[in-house]
Amino acid sequence: MSQKDIGNKIPIYKLKAGKEVEDYYDEWTIENKYDKDMVDWKYSGPQESVALFKKHNSKKEIKILDAGCGTGLVGVELKKNGYLNLDADVPVVI
Repeated sequence: MSQKDIGNKIPIYKLKAGKEVEDYYDEWTIENKYDKDMVDWKYSGPQESVALFKKHNSKKEIKILDAGCGTGLVGVELKKNGYLNLDADVPVVI
């Protein structure tokens, strides 16, 4: 995604810090909108991450901790590539 595209697609960069940003993210999670946007925008970060991971580790049975996994897009790609021993560490917001 080019820098030009980011400004057009992700209005969060135009928001002020604080409650305005929190509200935006809260709304972005409704009905899986974030993941749908990533697909629509052809976001390739998870695929690129897994391609690099595969380059350095071909052992499919290794234990993988996806710390800070967010919505799990990297985990989905790992599973598509045969890495099934995954654990996700979802951050807890207090």
